Amino acid sequence: MTTKQAANARDSHGAEGRIRAARFPSCKSLEDFDFDHQRSVKREVIAHLGALA
Repeated sequence: MTTKQAANARDSHGAEGRIRAARFPSCKSLEDFDFDHQRSVKREVIAHLGALA
């Protein structure tokens, strides 16, 4: 395993642990967001921001 792979794995597992610790009721993604319900949110802007992650 390279250093980069180890860092990516650590970051991934850290995020999963923080999400579990937050005790959110369910896991959701940007694809699950109801843009019709929240009309002030621009789908294109959110898609662009999601692609940056």
